[in-house]
Amino acid sequence: MCLLQDSAPYIPVFAMLHHQSFILYPFPAPINRSSALLMIHSHFSSHKSTVLIQCSWQFCHRILITPHPAVWHLVHGLAVVYLIALTFLLFQNRDDARQFMKLLHPDLGVELLERSYGADCRFYVLENPKNKFINIYETLFDEYVVAHILGWFGKAVMIRNQLLLWVLSIGFELMELTFRHMLPNFNEC
Repeated sequence: MCLLQDSAPYIPVFAMLHHQSFILYPFPAPINRSSALLMIHSHFSSHKSTVLIQCSWQFCHRILITPHPAVWHLVHGLAVVYLIALTFLLFQNRDDARQFMKLLHPDLGVELLERSYGADCRFYVLENPKNKFINIYETLFDEYVVAHILGWFGKAVMIRNQLLLWVLSIGFELMELTFRHMLPNFNEC
């Protein structure tokens, strides 16, 4: 039984209860940048737990019932929290978003070096004394190649239609060609 279908007039009440930490929490004036980020982190953590509790109670029952429907409600709730976090990061500037990611894990928040994939397309590099085929080696053992292979395998397990897999893969490569002026990593040999 889905509680949201039976209690549709109470949805504004649920929304008000969900946002109670913003209303009731006293907002101190942020002294410096790190205290503001810690305040945002504490708000996000409280909202995350509120959303997960509400999701375990309120979401409709679906066909996934093993081990317990509440487990799948929490999984769906985690997806909702992830969507909220992405929406929150969408409206931050680059530096604030990186600093917020550092609150999640201390190794995050550092700008990564971007590697150019279309600058040197030679197979055989005479200038490199250690490995003459360094371009092929670095391309094949790149993390994006592993991500492409694992993504294609995951799509194959879920979709199980070879024609549709080829259409999706070719469409993704066409998307990379289309947007290579925006993201230099899409420039490939």
